[in-house]
Amino acid sequence: MSPERPAIEPITATVEQFRVISGLSKDSIYKLIRAGDIRSVVICGRRLIDLASYRSLIVRASLHVVTPTRGGMSGGKMNNGKF
Repeated sequence: MSPERPAIEPITATVEQFRVISGLSKDSIYKLIRAGDIRSVVICGRRLIDLASYRSLIVRASLHVVTPTRGGMSGGKMNNGKF
C-alpha cells in the first residue's frame, strides 16, 4: 500500500482549462491578458495563465460591485402608484 500524496494546487492553467474554470470565452481571456488584468507566460509553445492573477482580478472586481439600495431599481420611491 502506498502512502497518499498531498494534493497539489495548480498555479497555472492552459487557456482551455482557464476557459472552463472561469466561464470566459477565449476572446475575453486574451483581452484580459492584453489589458494586463491577468498574467500569462508562454512555455514550450503553450500559453499558461497565472491563476493567482485571476484570483486577484476577482478580488479587485468584487470591490467594485454595486449592490442595489432597498426598494430595487426605483430606490424605494413610488412611481405612478407602482414600485
